[in-house]
Amino acid sequence: IWFYCENYLNRNPSQPAHQRIISFEPQEDGSFLSRFYFIDGFHFYATTSQFRKDLNDLKKEDLILQKGCTFKTVKEADGWLLRSEHPDCISSLNKAEYTDVYYFWSSTEFRDGCKGIDIDGNRVWGPEEPYVFKKKAAQ
Repeated sequence: IWFYCENYLNRNPSQPAHQRIISFEPQEDGSFLSRFYFIDGFHFYATTSQFRKDLNDLKKEDLILQKGCTFKTVKEADGWLLRSEHPDCISSLNKAEYTDVYYFWSSTEFRDGCKGIDIDGNRVWGPEEPYVFKKKAAQ
């Protein structure tokens, strides 16, 4: 199972601020081993009106494994949680040292609370509280 997500800044909506590609490999205990990847030259894959390359053309060989960003995704009572418990997921975005990873999804919503943490333990990017995306009814 693969997951793709990109986030934009209001000041530059035509260029993604960051992209996430996550693979989910089923484990015997019912959890998933989740690995984070990035694309070298990611802006060429942006899904904006300037769509330059179809993401379906990507191959695993085109992706670069993000060191330290392999986590266990576990089933919770009301959904699935992917959460880092250590500062090993290295990030250099806005002078961050690492990414504090937090994703949660259920049948009704998706939460993204990932944030960059600097050497002093301060948040340098990402939300104070997770972004919450509610599922819309089909129209």
